Amino acid sequence: MSFLQQPKSLDDFRWEKRIIVVFDSPGFDQTWIKSHQKELEERKLLLVHVSAGKIQWKNLEEELAEKSFVKLLQNLKSGENWLLIGLDGGIKNQ
Repeated sequence: MSFLQQPKSLDDFRWEKRIIVVFDSPGFDQTWIKSHQKELEERKLLLVHVSAGKIQWKNLEEELAEKSFVKLLQNLKSGENWLLIGLDGGIKNQ
């Protein structure tokens, strides 16, 4: 018997992962990220690339609640294209 798991939202990662969300970045290097997966896991870091209003890539197999990540675009300062969210769920840098 299997249970359908709900996609994880930002709140589901509180106290579990630090999150870097990159928006519309053509230079997002998935190859480097895949080769450093162990280090990212050790640092409790989730990387998410959002482009064209959709999650294009993530370093996690679990399904993500896309709207909660796309909504972060509202918090970006002009000229920035990424956010760092701390373990407490707050925006730490961009």
